[in-house]
Amino acid sequence: MSLRKNIKSIFKNCLNEGYGILSYKQFSLLSPKEKRDYAVARANIGYHISNEQLLLLSPEGKRDYVVALAKTGYHISDEQFSLLSPEEKLNFALARANKGFGISDLQFSLLSQEEKRDYALVMANKYYLISDRQFSLLSPEAKRDYAIAWANEGYDIPDEQLSLLSLKAKEECFYIIKMIRLFSNNTTALEKFQALMREKYKLNV
Repeated sequence: MSLRKNIKSIFKNCLNEGYGILSYKQFSLLSPKEKRDYAVARANIGYHISNEQLLLLSPEGKRDYVVALAKTGYHISDEQFSLLSPEEKLNFALARANKGFGISDLQFSLLSQEEKRDYALVMANKYYLISDRQFSLLSPEAKRDYAIAWANEGYDIPDEQLSLLSLKAKEECFYIIKMIRLFSNNTTALEKFQALMREKYKLNV
């Protein structure tokens, strides 16, 4: 089957049967009308569509798609988030935060102060990447544990976060960073050192 016929077959299946996914390259070969029809069909079914395809929907279609996507709890961009009502925005941010899923700074700003602290702590305890603002809400001990965990994995610690650590915590981080670099060409020694640090600081990574 030729490429064009294969694309047409997938396109037809999507419109008529509710399934079929075109790659970015295949989608680019469709006519403007076919692109719009494809985007509308997938959005109506509730399947994921790209931002390029989202732009092809009507204003009402965009909002309906984003509202449906938000209800599933899946990640949405801030651009998509802006299409929600104030109540829908808060509900989405709270639902994601309560499940320990990542939220953007814009979504984070909608939480109460207590909810912000709780979210920052949950994400830090999982050693997920957190913003400087979220880091600032942690207790001194939680700040130290998070920074040490990242240093022990060989990641850089942002200057803003370093500045919020106690002098002792900074010294501990600098020591770990120094040793990680020293053992960078010796995998066995590096792994032993990292294991010792995980045991010493009771890190779950």
